[in-house]
Order: sequence, then C-alpha cells, then structure tokens
Amino acid sequence: FVGRFLYEDLIPDRNLDDKVSFLDGEERQAFLDFAKGMLDWHQDRRKTAGELAEHPFLQPKRTNA
Repeated sequence: FVGRFLYEDLIPDRNLDDKVSFLDGEERQAFLDFAKGMLDWHQDRRKTAGELAEHPFLQPKRTNA
C-alpha cells in the first residue's frame, strides 16, 4: 500500500471549473488543465515540476508585432 491513499473515499470531489471566473476562452481551459495536473490527489497522475514548467499555460504568448 505504499504511495496509495488508504481511504480514497475521503478525498473531496471538488470542481475547479466553478472557481475560475477570472479567465475565459482558451486561456481558461489552459489554466484549468495546468492546475488540475498540479493538484491531482493521485501521485501517479499528478504532473511533475518539469512537466508543469513545459505546460502551454506558462509559455509566452506569440504576438504579431
């Protein structure tokens, strides 16, 4: 049982989508994907720091200047 929750039923089922009202469109979806990858309770599904650093949400936006 190493690395596993003994009582997975105690992990709250919360919806981050309802909490993010300050973004919309593609930026909102990118943020939600980034945050969910970082906050996953299951360590085998949780993103590493390296994976998160490469996430599109953290990459600079290209502009037509």
